[in-house]
Amino acid sequence: MKCSRCGMEISDTETICPYCFENVNDNLEFNNYRKDGFVALKEKQPTNEKQPKHNTPKYFNVTELNIFVIAVVFVLIVSVLTVFGLQFLKYMAGPEPVETIYVSEYIPTKPPETTAPVIKNEVKSFSIKDLYGSWKNENDKESQNTAIPYYTFDKDGTVTVYHGSMTYDGTFEDLSEGKKHRVNIRVKSTDITGTYNFKITGNKKDGYTLELSSITSEETIKLVNTTAKTYNLDTIPNFKMDNRICGNWVTKDGERTYTFRNNGRMKRITENVSLNGVWTIYEDGKITIKYMKTNVETIELNYRIIKEQLVINDSVYYKQ
Repeated sequence: MKCSRCGMEISDTETICPYCFENVNDNLEFNNYRKDGFVALKEKQPTNEKQPKHNTPKYFNVTELNIFVIAVVFVLIVSVLTVFGLQFLKYMAGPEPVETIYVSEYIPTKPPETTAPVIKNEVKSFSIKDLYGSWKNENDKESQNTAIPYYTFDKDGTVTVYHGSMTYDGTFEDLSEGKKHRVNIRVKSTDITGTYNFKITGNKKDGYTLELSSITSEETIKLVNTTAKTYNLDTIPNFKMDNRICGNWVTKDGERTYTFRNNGRMKRITENVSLNGVWTIYEDGKITIKYMKTNVETIELNYRIIKEQLVINDSVYYKQ
């Protein structure tokens, strides 16, 4: 027989067209499932109407579709499980072993010091030129009524000690050899005369320290960089003078001089020591002098005038 829908020859025993799944049994409302797995749902058509012929798309085979979908899902599941499984095994295995190299040499945590002479303004290398300037004992403290010594080194090789209103002149000589720093200081009547090993430490911000170590004893002098100060005393109240002694006076050998000024000030020079002070005549034949060292000092001199000579304590001075 021919299918009324697609016109294909089918067996008379078929109740459903195997080509278009048309119900060819007019006694059935719906098609039953066939043994080959194909299924279709079809409304019953009137018998007196002729069915138009048209092409109908084929339906998927349910069994094959299910197998394909299941295969795809299975492949995806296996892939995901494989990826996660590898990651899990890697995690459980822990980090990869790294070969350990043991170094017996000590490696310092701080970088080595540079060989530059100055590091962060700290004096690491110095010379006699670093002595130039003024210094004082690190523990000395001055006040309005007391004075301390200041030591001033000049580039011409001279050194001057200022102590109150007194000044001591001397010289210094560099005796350094290689890394051995040594200086010879010659200032008579002061505590700094001698030969010393010296070194300088410190920086510009905090100041510098000069350490002098005597080569003949265990004495060490520590000085700090500063500005030298001198003192000028006020004139003596009720100042009285003798016009005959005002002026400059010098011994015959030229080693000692006196200068008396009519404003009440005076100066004495003996060898390398200069004394600046004030003077007055309290009584005939006596000169009273005041000057500053550590404290205010007073001395009295006997004097007399013989012709054009000034005799002070039996020493003869000639007017200049």
